[in-house]
Amino acid sequence: MMYVFTITTPASTPPTAKLKTILPLTRGKITQMSIQYPSGLQGFAHLVITRGLNQLFPTNPDGDFATSNETISWPEEYLLDVDPVQLEAYSWNLDDTFDHTITVRIVLQPITPTATLWEEVKALFTGTPGVSGG
Repeated sequence: MMYVFTITTPASTPPTAKLKTILPLTRGKITQMSIQYPSGLQGFAHLVITRGLNQLFPTNPDGDFATSNETISWPEEYLLDVDPVQLEAYSWNLDDTFDHTITVRIVLQPITPTATLWEEVKALFTGTPGVSGG
């Protein structure tokens, strides 16, 4: 499954008042990330992706993505299996004239539901050779 989020950050959005964009997803494992910066941004538009209080991308807390005419892409193995099933993108734009748009793409492999502990224990005692009921 691929998710695409287009984030437009207004001109003169400072890092002290970042725009927060919720990226709703489904349970699964993120296997690929991609952030597309069109030409003309000149490094004015910045972006970080978090989950709760933790900055995930880029990993270093003092880092952020900012470029122009480039798509930043990398393989990932991030399990997203606990509510809330979402990421947050924080963006800011140091350009005092133009709004800027960044596109975030997330490839996610759904996870199959696992049996509950009770179902696993029950399976051990029902129909298992060598186990008697009395």
